[in-house]
Amino acid sequence: MTRIQLATWKRCNIEGLSIVPSLCGESHDFYFRDHRYVLRLPRKPKLKNGKSTSQDIKLTSWRKKQGRTVPLKYTVHRIDIILDHEKELAVPGKSLGKVDPCTFPKRKQKQLERLVTKSEESILEAFEYWKQIVRWKTGNSGISPPFESNLHHGWSSYLIDLKTEQRFYAAPHVMVVLSETPITKRQWNAVGAALTSQALPPIWEKFYIEAHHRRGVHDYHGAVISLAVAIESSVRCLMERHVREPPNDEFEKMVNRINLSQILDRWKQLGFNSASWVKSFDKKWIKYIVDTRNGIMHRGLYEAVDSVALHECFRAARIFLDKVANELSSNA
Repeated sequence: MTRIQLATWKRCNIEGLSIVPSLCGESHDFYFRDHRYVLRLPRKPKLKNGKSTSQDIKLTSWRKKQGRTVPLKYTVHRIDIILDHEKELAVPGKSLGKVDPCTFPKRKQKQLERLVTKSEESILEAFEYWKQIVRWKTGNSGISPPFESNLHHGWSSYLIDLKTEQRFYAAPHVMVVLSETPITKRQWNAVGAALTSQALPPIWEKFYIEAHHRRGVHDYHGAVISLAVAIESSVRCLMERHVREPPNDEFEKMVNRINLSQILDRWKQLGFNSASWVKSFDKKWIKYIVDTRNGIMHRGLYEAVDSVALHECFRAARIFLDKVANELSSNA
């Protein structure tokens, strides 16, 4: 018998995730729900006649310099995720490097089957968390739409020796991630820092991203509703912070009424009247978002929302949400 460091490996399909060349082969090492995970991007592929020979990663943008192909952007199709069980396991030496359940007694097979199945669920949950952080830190809501988060397909999960990554057991399935703009090294490091600190995206980012995906399927009313929820949740977080030390008497009075439309109508009077707030608060479109949501939710109104108006809604909401986030972080 050989003692190994037990881990579970899973390869995950990804669609539309683009990276700059320097990120090839990079990894994130993080803890999620008390378990250690290593998520690894494919290494830079070999090129043949200017094309990638790998199915895991493709060269999708380049320029020619003195007859050479200079990579500018790669699109990642598959990534590997390892769950470190942080314990040892004794396995038959002949089982390493190949996957043959018959190497193990029936009772042991059932134990390993349960372990790899449970591990796969944990890996998928950790991957969902990773995608949230990537969307948050890159500002790219096109990465792995939530509507497709359950489309896991492809490889089985394998039990492996963490040191050698040799497989020895498999269970009888990868995920999807969409984007055009490549992730930069700086963004990748920001994601890594957030993972290390086990941070979570602000709740309004979840709804802002949801709005983007609703827009993508031409559900414009749904997109506006999601934007309104994002704005309201951010405003309420901001109010909770300020109410501890109200900037003025007007603010204290308004807190007791807690009506979003009233708050937005008197935004400057509540103390948000600095030059940066004036620049970040587009009252026309922020109010449009909230009023449209209220009309749908409270009065059954279903007025048309055109693409031009929706574009302005997203622009105004993004600027406003970024300002709220900066305000909250500076006053933390």
